[in-house]
Amino acid sequence: MKENPGSLQFNQHDLAILRHSTPIKLLITCLLSCMIGIIFTAVTSQYFLMAVFLLIMASAAISAFLLYAQKISLTAACLVPLLLLCYVYTPLSWFAYNGLMGSTPFLSILFITMITLISYRKVQAVLLSIYGVLLALLILHWLRTTAYDVDMIQLVSLLIAYGLTVAVVVFTINAVKRKNIEVNEQITNLSMHDEMTNLLNRRAVEQVFALQESTPNYAVIMMDVDKFKSINDQFGHDIGDSILKSIAAAIDANIRTGDRAFRLGGDEFLILLPQVSQAVVAQITSRIETSVQEIQGSAISVSVSTGTAFRWECSNTKELLALANQRMYQNKRSKTA
Repeated sequence: MKENPGSLQFNQHDLAILRHSTPIKLLITCLLSCMIGIIFTAVTSQYFLMAVFLLIMASAAISAFLLYAQKISLTAACLVPLLLLCYVYTPLSWFAYNGLMGSTPFLSILFITMITLISYRKVQAVLLSIYGVLLALLILHWLRTTAYDVDMIQLVSLLIAYGLTVAVVVFTINAVKRKNIEVNEQITNLSMHDEMTNLLNRRAVEQVFALQESTPNYAVIMMDVDKFKSINDQFGHDIGDSILKSIAAAIDANIRTGDRAFRLGGDEFLILLPQVSQAVVAQITSRIETSVQEIQGSAISVSVSTGTAFRWECSNTKELLALANQRMYQNKRSKTA
C-alpha cells in the first residue's frame, strides 16, 4: 500500500535494545539468586534443591557462552534456566517446604513475572499455561493430602489473593510492555520520516531497500525540482517549503499501493516501485510530472527532472541509485541545452 507512517514497522536496533535489556538483567539476577539458593539449601540440607540450583547455574553459564558465540538468541539463553526454575525447582520446593503454606507460591509469582517479562505472545501463552497447569496440580494434590489441617477461610483467602496477584502481575507487565513497544515504534517511525513532507527520509532508504531485496523485481525513480534554488532566492523559503509539500502530495497521489516515496533532502525525492514494468514506471513518472506542473504558487512555474532505473540493470542497490541519479541529471541537462 501507499506509504503510511502508522503502517511501517522496522526491525530497529532500538527495539532490540528494548527487548534485550530486561532479559539480560534477569539472567544476571537468576545467577545471583542461584548463588543465594545454593547457600540456603546447603544450610537447610535440601541437597536435591541445591543440585537444581547448580544445574541452573551451569545451564546459565552454557547459555551465556552460546549467546556470546551468537549460536542462540538472548531469549533462548534466558529460557533454559527459567524452565528449570519453573518445571523442576517448583515441584521439588513445593514438597520440601509445605506446599501452599510454604515459600513456593511466592517464588512462583516471581517465576511467572520472569516468564511474562522475557516472552511474547504465543510463547508466553504456552509457558504460562503449562506452568499454570503444574501449579494447579500441585495445589490440588496439597488440598487432598494436607488441607485438613488448615482453616478453610484462611485457605480460600490465600487462594483468592494468590490468583489475583498473578492476574495483576501478568496484566500489568504485558500492558507496560505493549506501551513501551508502541512508544518505541512511534519514535522509530518519526525518525524514519521527513517532518515537512511526511515522506520517508534518507535514514529509511537502507532498511526499506534491504527488505525489498527479497523480491528484486523493482525500479526506482530519482527526482529533483528544477531551478529550486532560484525559487527560494526569488520567493523565499516559505514558498519553497510549500512547493516541496505540494510535490510530496503529488507523488503520494500518483504512486500505487505498495510503492514507497522518500525525501532524500533539499529538493531531491526518491520513489521505490516494486513488481513493476517499464510501461508502468513511465506512466507513474508522467502522472507525477503532470501533477507537479499543475501546482499553483504565485505564478511560479514548477517542474521536476526524473531518472529511472531497474534493479536488473545493476548488481547492487548502490549502483541502482547511482544510475537513476545519473539519468535524472541527464534529463535536467537536456532541458537547459
